[in-house]
Amino acid sequence: MPFVTYFRTRLQIIRSRLLVEIPRQSPSIHGILTYLSPLIRHRACATLQESQTRGASKMGFWDEVLAIFLGDIFASVLLIALYVLIQWFLRATDVTISYNWSFTGPNFSPNFDIRNRSGSRTYLLANIAYSRNDGREKVWFDNDSIMDAELPPGSIRGRKFEIAPVKGVTTAPDAMNLEVTVRIQNGRAFWLKGKGPGQMKMGRTQHIAFWLRDRFEKAAIPLE
Repeated sequence: MPFVTYFRTRLQIIRSRLLVEIPRQSPSIHGILTYLSPLIRHRACATLQESQTRGASKMGFWDEVLAIFLGDIFASVLLIALYVLIQWFLRATDVTISYNWSFTGPNFSPNFDIRNRSGSRTYLLANIAYSRNDGREKVWFDNDSIMDAELPPGSIRGRKFEIAPVKGVTTAPDAMNLEVTVRIQNGRAFWLKGKGPGQMKMGRTQHIAFWLRDRFEKAAIPLE
């Protein structure tokens, strides 16, 4: 059908246009999305005119209108999905948490190194969750030590925090078996489990995401 043929051609144009070489002025993600949107529409319209000139298109007027309308919707949804994915990636990898243990007698508490890599977002810390067995066994929630502590853009916090000793933990092996998770103001806890003695493992997806973020940061690629 002419309509199907034209729509396939339009999708190929959109896909190829997404791979266009962006001007090399270290663009931000928002700039790239703004740059691509009119180009996709322009190229699609140009191709439609070329196909009409060659006599390749035999669609009726309303078929062409429908094809253009659906193509624009597809391009818009694609750009919105890309934008949402990038924003999720940034928020999921903004905050990194690591720690080690200190003790006074039988009392053990973590010393934090909490970093906010965002250049614009401020986070508020909420509480600390101590658990075992990938979070299935809850040990204790510290709702006081870091409550309302602010994590400004580009900041490193932790050294001046006075963290309460973990209840029920009195030996080094007990502390090493603990998983330490910091929650932020919106209740989010995923990917906020600290890396520390005995707890260095990380899921594959999380490892890839943080590896990409590290590469972007070291290369000074603007993401916001």
